[in-house]
Amino acid sequence: MQTETDMTTETSSQDESLTLDTNNEKENAHDMGNEIGRDASTDGNESAETQTEETRETVQSETKAAESVVEAQEFMQVFRSKAEAMDLSFEEAVERLFLAHEALEKNPEAALKWLQREYSVTLDEEHSMKGQAQYLADLYSLRDARDQKGCLKYPHFKDLQTDVLYFMQSGRAKDATSAYEMAFWSKADMRDKHLSDLKESYKQAAQEMLRAEESEKAVALNVSSEGRELGSEDAHQSMRQTMTHLYDELCQT
Repeated sequence: MQTETDMTTETSSQDESLTLDTNNEKENAHDMGNEIGRDASTDGNESAETQTEETRETVQSETKAAESVVEAQEFMQVFRSKAEAMDLSFEEAVERLFLAHEALEKNPEAALKWLQREYSVTLDEEHSMKGQAQYLADLYSLRDARDQKGCLKYPHFKDLQTDVLYFMQSGRAKDATSAYEMAFWSKADMRDKHLSDLKESYKQAAQEMLRAEESEKAVALNVSSEGRELGSEDAHQSMRQTMTHLYDELCQT
């Protein structure tokens, strides 16, 4: 038979055991919570790193795409100028390229004959060589031509020679001079600068004429003791020189 003391001791031992078990469970739960927290933190970091990498790749991809668009626009701008020189829209020029390619694939012989007619090309070797020699002679003549003052008559030839040759070979220009003019006016930058220079020349000429008129009026008042007007002829000569200079400037392109 258990005494009261034994029962008390047993109860105390059970309480202590229960307390220890409870504490152990709390510690295990705490450890488990920490572990879960660490796992969640690790997963969060990995997720953030993944998102950062995806964002970086997206930015790089968009940057490359934007650069490609800019390069394509610059590339197409060159051919837009060529299309304008041919009196074609850019879309029409591209369409012609694809049609020519398709024709060469489907019926090469007929396509070559069409190209021969379209671009005034002869397949006769001897005739072709003579034609090329004539083109070169005309180009050299154009390149070296000078005016009465010894200045180049066609100062933009170096920048335009490819276009000049195209207009000559395609038959769009009747001669080298016409080909140069067509090539010059097809270039927007050259055309705009030339028109701006003409405007400035007109302005300067008007100012020169105004000064000449004022000078003529002043000279007319300078009468000699014999009653003759002095210097009037000089004023007229100055005006003629001004107009001659203006004419020479306007004739230059």
